Amino acid sequence: IGVGIEMDLGDNTIFIDLEGDSKSGLTFKSGESELRNGNVVDKSAIGGSYGYNAVTVKDSGSKLEVTDITISQYISSVNQYNYGIRSLSGAELVLGSNTVINELSEGSGNLGLNVGVALLGDGVSTTKLTIDGATINTSGFAIAGNGSSDGTEIRFLSGTATSTEAVAVY
Repeated sequence: IGVGIEMDLGDNTIFIDLEGDSKSGLTFKSGESELRNGNVVDKSAIGGSYGYNAVTVKDSGSKLEVTDITISQYISSVNQYNYGIRSLSGAELVLGSNTVINELSEGSGNLGLNVGVALLGDGVSTTKLTIDGATINTSGFAIAGNGSSDGTEIRFLSGTATSTEAVAVY
């Protein structure tokens, strides 16, 4: 999505099932956007796939505010990561009230490999995450970033970030 939009799901669910080179279900890459009021379920990891993002916000000048949304990903059966949300290259992500990021199980999966939120800076613009009333509960890192050397900033105002199999914040 190359412009700022307001995406109200109206209590409905978007199902994502990616294959091959398509790695992100919803990508916000310009302007200020809102995602609210529903569910996003990423089924891409069923059958052993990996490297998928249910939601991505990227590039300097992009901002995504998420409220009243549950983002769920299935656990992959292979030893690779999947991501609820990735914020990249100077983007800003705000996880507001009643936002839940979690994982679902479809048979046997590798616990510890679903990341709730990943922040990756580009060394030029600061990639920002603000948690204000959200709940992140995954077996992998709840929040993973590549640190201040590449320009990431995490603000935790309220909510929880929990990992059952790894450190919560990496």
